[in-house]
Parts: sequence; C-alpha cells; structure tokens
Amino acid sequence: MIKQNVGGVDKWIKIILGIILILIGYIKMSLVWGIIGLIIFLSGVAGRCLLYSLLGFSTCKKCGTTKGHNKTNKAEIKENTEK
Repeated sequence: MIKQNVGGVDKWIKIILGIILILIGYIKMSLVWGIIGLIIFLSGVAGRCLLYSLLGFSTCKKCGTTKGHNKTNKAEIKENTEK
C-alpha cells in the first residue's frame, strides 16, 4: 500500500485539475483526457500518488518524510551519518 504523500495545496490542485480534465474529456468526448483527469482527481482525493512514491517525493507535511519540506530530514540524515 502506498503511504500518503500528497497534502496541502498540492492536494487541492490535483482535485481541481482532475475535475477540469474530466470535464474536458466529457466535452471533447475524449476517453484519454477523462481517464487522465480521473487518475489525477483520485490521487488528490486519496492523498496518494504513485509517481511521487516511485520518485520518493512527498508534499504531505504531517505524513513524515517530505521533500520540499525536508529540514527535519536533513537533520536526521546528518545525525545518522555521524553515528
């Protein structure tokens, strides 16, 4: 199971972008845009992104490790390498 790695503004951007792409897919009768929109929308709603997981990236501050918010991670890594 993928840990939660989408949070904050990123989560809302994914939800809104997903809805927009689903609507574009519906208007243009494009299954591809609809599926892409659905994947992005569900990623935002669930708070989990497979691509972020594969890249080791996270925008969720309260979920533990985060790149982009990794001041604590750098300190932890420094402590672990000094031991």
